[in-house]
Amino acid sequence: MSRPVPHPPRSVKWNRKPIREPLPGGSPLNSASPALDALSFKFAMWAGRVTAACLDVGCGAGVATRAALARGARVVAVDPDLGMLHQLLTQLPVIQFGRICVKPARLEELDFAAGELAAVHISRVLHRLDGDAIQQSLRDIWRWLQPEGKLFLSAFTPSGSYWKDFSAEFAGRAKRGDR
Repeated sequence: MSRPVPHPPRSVKWNRKPIREPLPGGSPLNSASPALDALSFKFAMWAGRVTAACLDVGCGAGVATRAALARGARVVAVDPDLGMLHQLLTQLPVIQFGRICVKPARLEELDFAAGELAAVHISRVLHRLDGDAIQQSLRDIWRWLQPEGKLFLSAFTPSGSYWKDFSAEFAGRAKRGDR
């Protein structure tokens, strides 16, 4: 049985500066962050303070996972691309292998016990799901998280530059009431 997640100490002062400057809107690097962004940094800091496992969905080469492991976290790193998981594992010090579990899977294929996770990090994944799958995934995550657990979520907005070629299709789907 896992213990409740403690709140971070109130005395901690957060440096709210971005880890890197934002990339230009049309940059292909916006689809997979090569550097630790502010949200992933917050996930890594939280994960390093808790005793239960944390989940990194769509971990890619493991930018957020590696940062969390460096802070002492236990991480389940998930990505459907075996090549990315291999790249992640080859970049880890052997001493961290006991605190990582990698799973080649998609978000909608995952299942954890209720209250098993202290944190879930999902970055740039939800745009690959339809409305029903997003809702079901969020219900699942709510169940997996401990009462004091945290969800660290970033998603592309339909009005952003990433979707400029999809804007007419999105407007048509929204008008039809598609989820």
